[in-house]
Amino acid sequence: MNRKKNSSSLSLRGKFIIGLIFIPTIIYWLTTSGQPIIDNYSFRQAQTAISADYLFENGVNLFNYQTPVLGKPWAIPFEFPIYQALVKIISTATSQSLTQVGRLTNSASILLSAMVCVSILSRNRVKQLYIIIFSLLLATSQVYLYYGRTFLIDGTALLFTLAAAFYYIQLRFIWTQEAFNAPKKYNLFPLAKTLLFSTFLILGMLIKATTSLPLICFIAIDQIHLACTSLLAREQFFKAIKNGIFFGIISLFTIFLTKSWVNHADKLKELNSNAAFILSKNLTGWNFGSLNDRLEPGKWSFLLSATSTKILNFGILLPMIIFAAFAVANILTMRCKNSAARRSTYICNFGFFMYAAGPLIFFNLYFIHEYYATANLAFGYLSLAASLNTISQCIERKNLLKLMKIFSVFITGLIGALQLYSFNIRYWPSSTQTSSDALEIANYVKNHSSSHDRLLTIGCDDWSSQLFYLSGLKGLAVRSFSHPENKQSIRIEIQKMINSNTKSIFIIENTKFLGMVSLGYLSASSKQGCSPIHKAGDYYAYKCNLEQFKNPTLTNK
Repeated sequence: MNRKKNSSSLSLRGKFIIGLIFIPTIIYWLTTSGQPIIDNYSFRQAQTAISADYLFENGVNLFNYQTPVLGKPWAIPFEFPIYQALVKIISTATSQSLTQVGRLTNSASILLSAMVCVSILSRNRVKQLYIIIFSLLLATSQVYLYYGRTFLIDGTALLFTLAAAFYYIQLRFIWTQEAFNAPKKYNLFPLAKTLLFSTFLILGMLIKATTSLPLICFIAIDQIHLACTSLLAREQFFKAIKNGIFFGIISLFTIFLTKSWVNHADKLKELNSNAAFILSKNLTGWNFGSLNDRLEPGKWSFLLSATSTKILNFGILLPMIIFAAFAVANILTMRCKNSAARRSTYICNFGFFMYAAGPLIFFNLYFIHEYYATANLAFGYLSLAASLNTISQCIERKNLLKLMKIFSVFITGLIGALQLYSFNIRYWPSSTQTSSDALEIANYVKNHSSSHDRLLTIGCDDWSSQLFYLSGLKGLAVRSFSHPENKQSIRIEIQKMINSNTKSIFIIENTKFLGMVSLGYLSASSKQGCSPIHKAGDYYAYKCNLEQFKNPTLTNK
């Protein structure tokens, strides 16, 4: 079989159809890209945005970038700021709003991720119909429609993970027995593909390890499987071992770099007395969740329905279809000798592993954070498309094959309609919102302050960065007056933040969650130095004289 035939199963017409499918999605992303960060998970979006905003303040600070919401020192890094740097550079170069550029960069990453998936399917003999089905499922997914236009790193992490997977699959094909029938020049060591695979894997892990780690797990299992198969067949065993060692070295090096970054980030966080709760050692157990959590069917039902179609009690329909197609495809492959079916079954298994591994490993993160589905749902669609292709390849009777295609189109239409209905109910109102109490109070503070003034937030969604980003001020999010990190004098923390250009301290309270009377954490004399300046819903803003914070006037309630 010549290489040209293997290169792509997509015709020009198929590419045109896929392009048309994504046009409404792109229009939606563009028209909502100017929304301020007041939509779902504004806590996490603002954290990413404020880190990008201050990334190049006083030089390039990739290794000690600021997230100035927990007092000084401002550097409390999480992921390596590749996405943040890209957004900041584009925003500065184009003089466009950082928020809009951040949203559109994530959207572009999702779109490119879809194109990588299409390339994986087309290069592995998946028929055009099922590639179009994949595109329809992703383009109508409420997860990618909504969270594909948020200021989050997840789309970029998915893109690099998929790019690494794309080159891994190519290298695997070149270095396995399937490649021995190919021309000799394709059996040579593919240096460019190796470098691209390594680079994308490292970038994916540094941006978001929870997205890329399942790929490393898959590569390890896949290489062990290849070695065992070669040993049993007594063919090319040492070649398989050599390839396995090669991928193992790259994977271990990637993990080493990621761990080194985490250690570096922890050392910076340790310098901030308010950041102990976000050290990696204090988050590990929470990230993974417990075994008991994984054994509760109700939690799995909630997790799966949150990423598919919770409306009309069809929440687990999509996961059930993905699993059923995966199982049938593998059963048929054991009987089918079609080489194209085996190739698409491999993609089916790869996609299903990546779809299931994320929630299995990081259960609590997926359970709590809806946007984490960005990392795995595309792989579920990928698995489904490849599974349907395998089933069609193994069906010999024309009547059954025709029925199979009709059923595939029907299921795709049903899932797509349910996804769009769910999106309209759950996400459309949030994505078209243009005002909020948080935005109003933050804008008022921004318009009545200078960049050197400081902000304290009290009872405002734990340590959320939203009010800091929207107001353009650095400061301290007081999480609670009962937490150990707040037992020390808050006055000392405020003194650290003040510089010679600071004129005022602003306080924003959310009285709904405050748990005490307004300014109840201040002494009687200090209250006299603070004046209420604005109210928006449950938010109250105060402007305080700087002198009030140079003296021990804050209590430790």
